[in-house]
Amino acid sequence: MSRMIGIAVALIVASYPALAADRKIRPLPADQCRALAETLGRAAAIPLSARTGRPAFPTGVSGDACLLSGNAAGLAIGFMAAQDRLDRSLAEWRRVPDYDADGPYGTLKGFTNGEATLLYQLETDPPAGTCDNIVIADCKVPRVQWHWTLEVVGFVQ
Repeated sequence: MSRMIGIAVALIVASYPALAADRKIRPLPADQCRALAETLGRAAAIPLSARTGRPAFPTGVSGDACLLSGNAAGLAIGFMAAQDRLDRSLAEWRRVPDYDADGPYGTLKGFTNGEATLLYQLETDPPAGTCDNIVIADCKVPRVQWHWTLEVVGFVQ
């Protein structure tokens, strides 16, 4: 039985685009990086800055990537609506659920387009000290006062 499970796990792992240790990456072209900053920033209503550097995520890669980041407060949209806007703005990209990770007000999503890979991490939090030691769903601070962070990593392998 355990051998069958081992074979099934091996087949599943082999079918996903897993990140191998020290997989070499290079940044998206500068014009594509700037265009993604404009597109994703407009979609989420979070101004994004663009630079090239070593990505904090995903793990298991070496090299530089297109790094986009931005912060905002006062957004009048909900968290799910912000994700939907980002996802719609990436309509030309294919979603890769293998990269996905979700929390109550945080998500990481992955996409590919040819040889290019793009990951975005969107988070929102109440102002510091306002909802400490309570379940986040019980936080009464209006969502429009919450802080938003969007980080994007784009690379070619």
